[in-house]
Amino acid sequence: AVLFADISAAEPHLRAVRQNGKLALLPLIAASTQTGFAERLRAVRLGASMFVAKPVDAQEVVKLVAGVEEAHTQRLYRVVIA
Repeated sequence: AVLFADISAAEPHLRAVRQNGKLALLPLIAASTQTGFAERLRAVRLGASMFVAKPVDAQEVVKLVAGVEEAHTQRLYRVVIA
């Protein structure tokens, strides 16, 4: 399972997820229309595994989710800021 969320709209909910013991390690792909360094840093601070700029193509989302799930399964914890 992977959590894909717009961090601009869901920040309070993402903080709650990260504080929940059962959900804290759930991989997060953060999306936002704001693509500056500050927004990307905010995503990292919320525990994002990856950051993508909106709008996001549906095929791109499928690839991102597959990649994050694979990395999470292998226990690779690396933050990608592109």
